[in-house]
Amino acid sequence: MLAFLSATYLISEYLTGTVPVWLVAKLFTLVGMVYAPIIGLAFPDRSGPAYADLRRHLREAGATLGQERAFAWVGGPFTFVGMPVVLVGSFLVFDLL
Repeated sequence: MLAFLSATYLISEYLTGTVPVWLVAKLFTLVGMVYAPIIGLAFPDRSGPAYADLRRHLREAGATLGQERAFAWVGGPFTFVGMPVVLVGSFLVFDLL
């Protein structure tokens, strides 16, 4: 998340106004394409109980029930924090704030 925010800040501060808008948009899109799958990893699986598939893989790898739950509790909030970060980043790059 910090790397995404840093890249967004650098694009916003040093490239906006000095390079064409289409290039700024492409660079921001590339940075977002790297970051978005990372926050997407923490989305719960909707086909069954939350994180059931990931918890099954953890269980098969030898994780305890507590470790499985810890993953769900740590991973979930980062998803919901990460989504607004992408939105605020786009506002910064395109001077909407």
